[in-house]
Amino acid sequence: MSISEGTQSPRERLSSLVARFAAAPPRFATPEEIAAEEARAFEREVGRRLSDAGIPRRYRAAVLAQCGERASEYVGRCIAGDVLNLVVAGPAGDGKTHTACAALRAMIERRPALALFADEPGVMCELRDTWGRRERESEALCRYAAPLYLVLDDLGRTVPDRHTLDALWRLVNRRYSAGRPTIYTTQYDRESLAARLALAGGDAETAQAIVRRVLEDDGAGPRAVLMRAVRR
Repeated sequence: MSISEGTQSPRERLSSLVARFAAAPPRFATPEEIAAEEARAFEREVGRRLSDAGIPRRYRAAVLAQCGERASEYVGRCIAGDVLNLVVAGPAGDGKTHTACAALRAMIERRPALALFADEPGVMCELRDTWGRRERESEALCRYAAPLYLVLDDLGRTVPDRHTLDALWRLVNRRYSAGRPTIYTTQYDRESLAARLALAGGDAETAQAIVRRVLEDDGAGPRAVLMRAVRR
């Protein structure tokens, strides 16, 4: 069989490819370009994790360097395997939520895990809506108890009724018993937080028990990391 006129032989095709390669050799990425692309891919992955965790958009860029040494100390201890809470206290506008989100971001950057940001008024509203529906209450509690890391923002903002106070106790105690680190923000100190939680006729003993679990205080004093919000 003869080769049709105008059709290159295998040798001619190979020669043509070699000539094209010599004229314009392929360009390989430099180590710097590879590192830059890896950094961009990492930032995209972190952004996805932050979005999945429900961190409000305005706080997704929060970083530990803006939040003081105690926040960095807390993250380091959690990543090393220590199980403890962080309680960020201070007046409105002092950067409590920023600090909590910076800590949560740092933890899920370093240790990918199920994480969640929730504000206490939203949690209380959801728990209140489960009144009389045990299955729905169980689902709501599991949603907040299951993540390895949880931010519960603005604890004490809502005055709970007896039902939601009991549900909040179950949530806080479940996370404590399971050894899951929780970051709380609040405008209240220990005494005023307990009083606030019991304000609407709730059980004072349950309110005190919640505060003890938040502070991880079994009688020897708080084990949780306590800090005041740091103005940026």
